[in-house]
Amino acid sequence: MRITHSIVFSLIPSVLIIVALLLLRIKNAVSYILPTILAGLSHLILDLLVGVTPLPLLFPFSYQQFNLPFGILPSAGKIALDNYYFYRNLYLEIGVLIPLFSCLYLLSKKINLLLKTSLFILLFVCSSCFIYQSYLLSR
Repeated sequence: MRITHSIVFSLIPSVLIIVALLLLRIKNAVSYILPTILAGLSHLILDLLVGVTPLPLLFPFSYQQFNLPFGILPSAGKIALDNYYFYRNLYLEIGVLIPLFSCLYLLSKKINLLLKTSLFILLFVCSSCFIYQSYLLSR
């Protein structure tokens, strides 16, 4: 069981960073709390979206493991420069995640509503195509 893939263990670095920011009296440290926590949980979310390996999300409170019955991101495979699957999976992950994060960025911009909506739809469709390709991979 990969206990480092639990919510408690994923939040330990986030909590330490938040405590350090507060102890150092960093200006607006409170505004960093939510992004820091989300960053700590992002690894779990991405691993969950792979849908291959069950994760002990509630450890140490429960030994039950969770995984999705499907995957929308490819598994990492062996990380090696001569591994074809490494590059294929990297291509698919970039194709899924960059358009989605671009949509989030786009939401924060003040531009023409029609242009924003058109770009949002285009990026979402692009990401959806990569999600579908990834979904079709054997698990």
